[in-house]
Amino acid sequence: METAKLSQPSDRLSGVRSRRAGPVYLSFLLDPQTPALISTQHSHEVMDIFADQITAMPAMAAGILGLFNRRGHIFWIVDLAQMLGLAPLPLELDTYSVIVLRVPVQPSERVATTLLQSDYVLMGFAVHHMRGSVRLSQTLLQPSPEQFSSTLAPCVAGLVLHQEELCLVLDAEAIAQACISGSSDLGN
Repeated sequence: METAKLSQPSDRLSGVRSRRAGPVYLSFLLDPQTPALISTQHSHEVMDIFADQITAMPAMAAGILGLFNRRGHIFWIVDLAQMLGLAPLPLELDTYSVIVLRVPVQPSERVATTLLQSDYVLMGFAVHHMRGSVRLSQTLLQPSPEQFSSTLAPCVAGLVLHQEELCLVLDAEAIAQACISGSSDLGN
């Protein structure tokens, strides 16, 4: 009887990883027609939130849904599609699919805003539908064309053809920066 060569689980996993090289991205729909990806590098968590758990704030831009408290962290929930100049999420939703990003904050921004007293900020971005995660090679990323709107263009890292769909690859830091600095009108 021949003995099969036994390998360690770590050896088997490294073989799988090498076949699937590249960073992991969250896959979602910004609106019913716009597939998008965002790197998991800054993702903190993905969750569904009941609408009544979001506290609306008066006199805020239309793209800001409100504040949310999760495990002692209070952060904004923003309609990502509306912030990027696309159609807003329907108002009658009972539940929002939210990507929570943990993004580093520059020291100058911490001084300018009393709310930012740490090295990072949590921000929630409501999207039309979460699809899961994908691993993509950086070589598949194509530069973004110049025809995007001035609101959308700074937040797009590029485009990628994935499963016969052209997906926007969004830049998490640029999106958070637009919110923090107020450079985005958040749909107004």
